[in-house]
Amino acid sequence: MFKNIGTKLNTKFLWGIGGLGDFLLIMSDGNYDSYDELGLVFWANNPPIIKELTKQCFPKITKSIITENYLGSYKARDYYQQIVNDPMFLSKAHIPSNLEYVKEWSKVIDVFDKYNINKHPLWINDWLSNETENVIISPLGGSSDRDWKKKIIKKELLFSIIDKCETKPLLISTEKEMEYYLGYRKSIEERCMLIYDWSFEDLFSLIVNSKIVYSVDSWVKTLSMLAGVDTVLIESYYDRDLPKDPGDNIFIENWEFVERIKQ
Repeated sequence: MFKNIGTKLNTKFLWGIGGLGDFLLIMSDGNYDSYDELGLVFWANNPPIIKELTKQCFPKITKSIITENYLGSYKARDYYQQIVNDPMFLSKAHIPSNLEYVKEWSKVIDVFDKYNINKHPLWINDWLSNETENVIISPLGGSSDRDWKKKIIKKELLFSIIDKCETKPLLISTEKEMEYYLGYRKSIEERCMLIYDWSFEDLFSLIVNSKIVYSVDSWVKTLSMLAGVDTVLIESYYDRDLPKDPGDNIFIENWEFVERIKQ
């Protein structure tokens, strides 16, 4: 399926797998900044979302093939070999060799050193304008790793964060996600400005120029950290006894949060 994919794209290309946070890291290993035009192959948890993000915010990606996530397919390893051995393949950033996520990620000490991730990639500068006094809250993480952990700010902590904000905070979420707070949603709406269904362009501009971000382990947190915005991580919690999520070594450890709050 991915044999000679570089010929089809007719340009050097990046390859990624996963969600929005993975996408941002793929764009942050220096290659996107170094080329005027690039292709992209991406196995997406949510293909329409990745297509929209690419279109709105990453204009150097001139050709792309964004598909469903084949990671669970019995052909995934074959597809992997077709992609990484393509002469036009450029980088996969933090995507592990042979797709051995647990084996490789569990040994990562420093994601920036291991995968050449730039803490402040140049493309971020396209979104910088004047810093605002905005306080951003991202209380839920759209995640495919539900067996690992819960990316949710519990009610008591959420209201504690809201109460100490000097200005009315902006809460980034979706109608579907907010069902978790169904019993006290009205109170949240009275005390926050809820951000639903904004374009990625507007969200990028809002987050990158904010004063501080309170977030679970989500793409909002990753973007704010790449932009150098003060970011407070609300750590995920586990419903049962599970080993540490190896993804924490990629998206949490060695990132310079101003604070980490346990739940």
